[in-house]
Amino acid sequence: MKAENEGDRRGHKRSSHSATQKKGRGKQVMPSLQSSELTEQLTSGSYSCMVCCDRVRDRDAVWSCKECHHVFHLGCIGKWAAAPASLVSEKEPSEGWRCPACQNPSDVVPTVYKCYCGKLINPRPRARGELTVPHSCGELCGRSLARNPLSSCQHKCQLLCHPGPCPPCPVTVNRSCPCGRQKYQVRCSKGEELPSCGSECGRRLKCGRHHCTQSCHSGSCGDCTMMLTQHCHCGRSHREVVCGETGEEGEEERYGCSLVCGRELNCGNHLCELSCHPAPCPPCPLLPAHVTACPCGATPLSALLSPDQSRTSCLDPVPTCNRSCGRVLPCSTKAEPHFCPAGCHEGPCPRCEKSRLVRCRCGRGSTRVECQNLEGIGDFVCDKPCNKMKSCGRHRCNTRCCMDANHQCTLVCGKRLRCGIHNCMEQCHRGHCEQCWEYSYEELTCHCGAEILYPPLPCGTRPPTCKRVCARMHSCDHNVFHSCHNEEECPPCTVLTVKMCMGEHEVM
Repeated sequence: MKAENEGDRRGHKRSSHSATQKKGRGKQVMPSLQSSELTEQLTSGSYSCMVCCDRVRDRDAVWSCKECHHVFHLGCIGKWAAAPASLVSEKEPSEGWRCPACQNPSDVVPTVYKCYCGKLINPRPRARGELTVPHSCGELCGRSLARNPLSSCQHKCQLLCHPGPCPPCPVTVNRSCPCGRQKYQVRCSKGEELPSCGSECGRRLKCGRHHCTQSCHSGSCGDCTMMLTQHCHCGRSHREVVCGETGEEGEEERYGCSLVCGRELNCGNHLCELSCHPAPCPPCPLLPAHVTACPCGATPLSALLSPDQSRTSCLDPVPTCNRSCGRVLPCSTKAEPHFCPAGCHEGPCPRCEKSRLVRCRCGRGSTRVECQNLEGIGDFVCDKPCNKMKSCGRHRCNTRCCMDANHQCTLVCGKRLRCGIHNCMEQCHRGHCEQCWEYSYEELTCHCGAEILYPPLPCGTRPPTCKRVCARMHSCDHNVFHSCHNEEECPPCTVLTVKMCMGEHEVM
C-alpha cells in the first residue's frame, strides 16, 4: 500500500508539473486546452501545489493566479508572498510579490478563499459522486472575454465557473474593413483588424486638400506627399514643397523669402524696408504721429520746432539736434561697445573706424581687426596646434586651431593580432584588438602527420596535439620517450650515460 501511494504521489506531481512547464517556459497554451487539463487534474485529484508539492484536494482553500491560472493552496501562497524570494524588489518590499509560476507581480496578498469566477466566497466542497469541478460555485462564469483593455469585446463567458482561462469569444459580429466599404461577419475573438478590401482608401489627409490613394489599410494614412508650388509673401519668389509640410488647410501657405518686402506703405510715399513678411505692412515710421524726437532720440521735436513749424507729412524732414548720434553700431560687443560718433542724423550710421579684438575659433588665439573688415574676415584661425589626446589614447591631435570636441583618431591600428600573422586593420582604438577574422582552408597536421584538423580553420589555430612518440631524427641512439611536438627542437635526452670528467681523471 505504501509503494502504491508513493507511485500515485509521483504520478500526480508529474502531471501537474507538465502543465506548469507549458506555461512557465513561455510556450503558448490554448485556453481551452489549459482549462480542460486543469479541470481533469483537479477533478481526479492529481493536481499538486507548486509551492508545497502536495495534492490540491476538494476541501482545501485555494487561490488561482489571474495571469497564468495556476492553482495553489491559499495558505501556501500566503507563505510564499511573505518570503524574500517572492518580492518584486528587495529594496522596495512595498512593490508587491511575484507569482511562483509566471512571476506576475501582485500588490495584495490573497487571504479569502473564492471560486474561480470570484462571485462566491468559501465555495462548498463537492459531494460524493457530484460531477462539478472542485472549488467552483457551479454558476455561470461571467468573466469578460476581452483579451486586452483595448478590445471592443463586451461579451461574458457562458461556461460554468471553471479553472483556467476563458475560451475565445464565440459570438459572431459585423465588422468593417479599414476603409468601411465592406462588411464581414466574423468571430468577435478574431481581433479588431480585418483584411483590406483592396479598394482605394480615399480618406481625407491631414493637409485637408487631398485624399489617401493607398489601398484600404488600417492605421494613419500618413502625411500628404503631393508636390505644391508655394509662393512667398511678397509674391516675387516661389518654390516646390511637399504638401504635408505646408500645414493644414486654412493655415498660412506662403513663406518668407530673403528679399526686401518693397510693398507701398499706407502713407503712399515710402516702401516697406522689412524682409518678406505676411501682410499687412506696418505703418510708415516717418509719419508725424510716430516721430516725436530727433533721429538720435535725445531731444523731443517740440524743443526743436516751433508750433507753426510742426511736421504734417512723412515727407517733411526730421530736425536733428547738435548732439552726437550715439547709437550702438553692429560691430559692438559687450566687452568693446562701439557707438556712432557722427552728429545726430537720419538713415543708417556710417562705418565704424575703430578696431575690435577677434578671437579665433578654438578660443586660444586673438588678433585686432578693423571693424570695416569684419564682414570679410570669416573665421579667424590661429597657428596653435591642438595637442589633445585622441580617442585611441596613443596619438595626439596636431590640427591647428582645432574645433573638434571628440578627437576621433582616423589612423589604422596596425597592431599585430593574436594570431601572430595579420595586423589589425580597424580604426585606431583603445584596449585589445579583436580576434583575427581570417580563415585558413588548408589542412593542419601535427609534425608527424598523424593528427589532422580539417578546414575551415580560424587564423592562429594551433596544430593538433599528438600522443604518438616523436618520430624525428635525434642526436643520440637512445630510446625516445617524449611525444610528437610542434617545437623546432626536441627536448634533451634524459638517459644517463658514462663519461669522463673534464680533466679526464675519473669516469662519471
